[in-house]
Parts: sequence; structure tokens; C-alpha cells
Amino acid sequence: VLANPATWPGFFVNAGIGGSYLAFAGLWAVPFLVDVHGMPRVTAAQHGSLLLLGVAVGSLAIGTLSDRLGSRRGLMRACTLLFALSWLPWLLDVRWPLPATLAWFLLMGLLIPGFTLSWTVAKEVNRPEHSGMATSVVNLGIFLGTGILQPWVGHMLDRGREAGDVALAWQHALALMAGAALLGAAASWLVRERPRTRPG
Repeated sequence: VLANPATWPGFFVNAGIGGSYLAFAGLWAVPFLVDVHGMPRVTAAQHGSLLLLGVAVGSLAIGTLSDRLGSRRGLMRACTLLFALSWLPWLLDVRWPLPATLAWFLLMGLLIPGFTLSWTVAKEVNRPEHSGMATSVVNLGIFLGTGILQPWVGHMLDRGREAGDVALAWQHALALMAGAALLGAAASWLVRERPRTRPG
């Protein structure tokens, strides 16, 4: 599995997309909305809940949709690229009314599960008897990405507070997570998959 070059693009898709998602949703989304957008903590937490709801709904739909389209790679590319682009409003410090920010968090969540197709692709590009190991290898990318991004963002924010410029620190932190998502999206263009027949 490790020696198979077709295994590794999925690993980096997971590290970039899964890592940025869990770093943001799991730790930094609520503080970002409170610090930068001045939201009450309850309202910020509602955004986080909608992000997770979007992931849940998207996860239920992504496999069926990829089967209907007959392409896992194409759908993965579209979802991961759109997720990377969905960071732009926060990078550009767009100030939307509350319903729009809630809807945008839901949309981000719906796009995130595109990276989960890497698990199936990893199984398909390796021998059947190695499918469990292949899935485990690409899945490690999520934990690596999260383990790097969560403390790195915290370090940036600590330095920003020490320098007295938290707003700039948040811009750098968002750019880091968005950059990771973009790298994950770029890795999806290296993913290979076995040709499949569309269901009739």
C-alpha cells in the first residue's frame, strides 16, 4: 500500500480538506466568529452546528451521487475545489447579515464530505486484500492535518495577542486553513480511479 503511488494523493486530500475542516469546526470557528465578527457565543455556536449538520447531510448524499455520476474523482475535485473557495468570504472579511452567514456555514459543510471519497478510491487502487490498510493510510492524513493546523493556528493567535493585533493574526490563521484546503483540492487532481460503469 505504501509503495503504491496511487495511494498517496488521497492521503493529502484528507490532510488538507479534513485537516482544515476539523481545525476550524472542532476548535477555531466559534472563537473566530466571536473575535472577528462580534457574534454572541451562542450565535457563533449555531454556525458551528450548521457546519456539522451540512457535513452530516453531505456525507449521506456523496456516495450515492458519485455512483449516479459514475465518477468519484470528478465529484471529489468539484467538492474540494468549491470548499477551498468557500473560505474566500472570511479571508476577504465580508460582512453579511446573519441569515447569509448561517447559510454559508451550511454550504461549507455540504461541500466538505467530498474528501471522504478518497477512502473508496484508496480501496479501489489497491489489491482487495489490502483495502483496510489502504483506507487506514489515507485516513491518517486527517489526523495529521488536524494535529498540525489546530496548534499552529493557536500559536498564530497567541503571537497576535502579544503583538496587540488579533485581527491580523486571524487573517493569517484563516489563510493557513484555507491554504491547507487549497492544497487538498490540488491533491485531488492527482487521484486516480478505476473506470466504473454507471448504474443503469
